[in-house]
Amino acid sequence: MSLNLQEVPSGEVTVLLLLNSLIQISEDVIERVLYIQDDRCYLIDIGKNKMPIVRSCRVLEEWLLEVTVTVLDKDPVSKIIDEDRLSIAERDGREKAWDIVKDIVEKEPEIYYSENRKELVESISSIHNVHINTVNRYLKKYWRYGKTKDALLPKYSNSGCRG
Repeated sequence: MSLNLQEVPSGEVTVLLLLNSLIQISEDVIERVLYIQDDRCYLIDIGKNKMPIVRSCRVLEEWLLEVTVTVLDKDPVSKIIDEDRLSIAERDGREKAWDIVKDIVEKEPEIYYSENRKELVESISSIHNVHINTVNRYLKKYWRYGKTKDALLPKYSNSGCRG
């Protein structure tokens, strides 16, 4: 992905960070930009089962200009979904997960603050009668796989016994 560079009135060059961009921090760490607010970038490591972190946008921009980190052209975890090839169970699983998280994923940036997220997750958990861990699992999956409803598709190919 080519960097979106901007020249500001002072003559300095800055990098324009975009939502959902993937930034390769190191050989084994790729972070997705989830939300940008002032100088705070909320990111999630797409290779780990962890909650989002906050980094300084200015620091990320400096790293990008210094080529310490790179923006990836291709999303290594995204898939093109053929709706016609999905099973009923896959569609139902996606809809169930989406129904649970759809109202809280829109509460940005509050959802990225652990204290706020805890309250939101507990509330949704109670409303939908699911365990808190289930809600957190759906949130992380939604964020790691590109903040789309299809990110919540169950991975039935990973289920069952080896053939």
